[in-house]
Amino acid sequence: MDRLGGEVSVGYGNFDTFTMKGFITTPIIEDKLAISVSGFRETADNYFENLVPDVPLQNIKNYLVRGKILFTPTSDTRIVLNAFKSRHLGAETVQFFPRNDVTAANAYPGAIVPKKPYQVASNVRQTEDVKAKGVSLQINQNTSAGDFTIIGSWDESSSLTTSPAFAGAIPGFNGVNFFSGVYDESWSAEANFASRKFGRFSFVAGANYYFNNNGWDPTVSRTDLPGTSSDVTLFGKQKTHAYAFYGEATLEVTDDLSIIGGLRYSSEKRNLKGSILPGVVSQEDGLRYDWGSRTFNSVTQRASIRYKVNPNSNLYFTYSTGFKSGNLDNTTIPFAQSPESCATANVTVPGSCSFPTSVEPEKITAFELGLKSAISSRVNVDFAIFYNKLKDMQILTFQDACFVAPCPPNPTTSLGRLSNAAQGKMYGAELTLDARLSRELRVTGAISVLDATFSSYPNATWNVYNGTNTSLDTTPVVSATGKQMPRAPKATASLSATYTKELDLGTFSFTANGYASERIFYDVGNVFDQKAYATLGLSASFSPAAVPGLTVTGWGTNITSTRVMLANFYNNSGANESYQRPATYGLRVGYSF
Repeated sequence: MDRLGGEVSVGYGNFDTFTMKGFITTPIIEDKLAISVSGFRETADNYFENLVPDVPLQNIKNYLVRGKILFTPTSDTRIVLNAFKSRHLGAETVQFFPRNDVTAANAYPGAIVPKKPYQVASNVRQTEDVKAKGVSLQINQNTSAGDFTIIGSWDESSSLTTSPAFAGAIPGFNGVNFFSGVYDESWSAEANFASRKFGRFSFVAGANYYFNNNGWDPTVSRTDLPGTSSDVTLFGKQKTHAYAFYGEATLEVTDDLSIIGGLRYSSEKRNLKGSILPGVVSQEDGLRYDWGSRTFNSVTQRASIRYKVNPNSNLYFTYSTGFKSGNLDNTTIPFAQSPESCATANVTVPGSCSFPTSVEPEKITAFELGLKSAISSRVNVDFAIFYNKLKDMQILTFQDACFVAPCPPNPTTSLGRLSNAAQGKMYGAELTLDARLSRELRVTGAISVLDATFSSYPNATWNVYNGTNTSLDTTPVVSATGKQMPRAPKATASLSATYTKELDLGTFSFTANGYASERIFYDVGNVFDQKAYATLGLSASFSPAAVPGLTVTGWGTNITSTRVMLANFYNNSGANESYQRPATYGLRVGYSF
């Protein structure tokens, strides 16, 4: 807070990538008031190739601006106000390549179908535009009894996305596309008190409140295929009111042994409003029927024992339970129905109209045994083994819904739907290392091994290959018991090494970053996966002694161009995948003051 400082940098890389970032901080009133501003700007060419020449791909544009005000009216009072605004333009996550050449486009003569990764084909320009802004306020007050903290925040975001149901361009037709508008607004407030020590006893207590309004506003599914066309508009927003009370106490039984225990009560009420309507319906004309509410309550607990092995090492064991609120499923709103008309239909023909479904809360029971140790002033090691039991896991699967019967010939709409898996279990170990091997060389690394499987999931469904290259089939209800959980690789490892050498000419620094992952499945049936992979990043920088504050850096990420999954969408119309950037490299010049 006592001096002006900051940093600015510009960079250029392949894919015509241009970046600018910087920050500045300055005192306004010495030791009382300071402000800082930071910003980031990036523009880049799209790294995919559209095989349809008249449909340009959306280039990448990102920016982020942050501001911070720090006010310390007294030595015991600290007030921090933060604000940000950001925008992302870039459709990388929805530019799809057909895995194993499976796409509905293959059923139409003359269709253009991508044959190589990083190729796409679409007669409709795929886009994504995400805007976000927010503010937060934190007040810390130290007293003789303990420390009070009050936190409040507001965030708002909106996104407009155009994405295809399958990869490929059909001559004269647009295919099946989703035009999604999503809005999200949240408010939160939190108050905490951390007591001073009363002998060997201390405690933390607090409460929070959270409000969220999130959903489609709207999403339109548009079908334009030879012999059939239809449009369906989906409105679906959920309002959430949640609050919690919690406390945690610590008792130092001896100088080396501490016992910690905590409780938390959570309550969350969710309300669903929306409709699913035929045709293209504007935001202004959308019907937002009230489909009711559900309230989810839970008491969770945490108990821990910590033992100080020596002044630099702690051994701990923790038992805890967790709660993820239940949810209402927007995609199960009945087509072209209001709550009143749905109830009337059920009077006429019982069971003919289903109200929106919901999923139960997901719960976890976790056990962890670990060691945090500073082996020496140069080496820190953390090690932990853990076992987690999960109940009523919330699983998202994509299913085809027939809104305008009969289907076929009318097209179906692929929608993500939530369901509860019965049980799951996870166990594994993690090791992290931070070692300064010499004055010049620092090495950090981490290894994680994990076994995460469904211990009981008798009512699962998933997509499978059907022997054609035009579609995927959905299995009947079958058991996924014993299957590996999605996005849970059995092992990951990371390693980073930085060598810094100070010479009369200046300071040289070289860094290598490696990451490796075992196979990753993306569905409950373990059909679609990312093969085991490894990536490597390198950077070298020079800070000349003659120009203090100046640093020139050459860098490269994923220099081996390993193909890594970015997003996927597996549905009856195709096996769609998009990938992270291939080898990316460039030069950056920075100046700090």
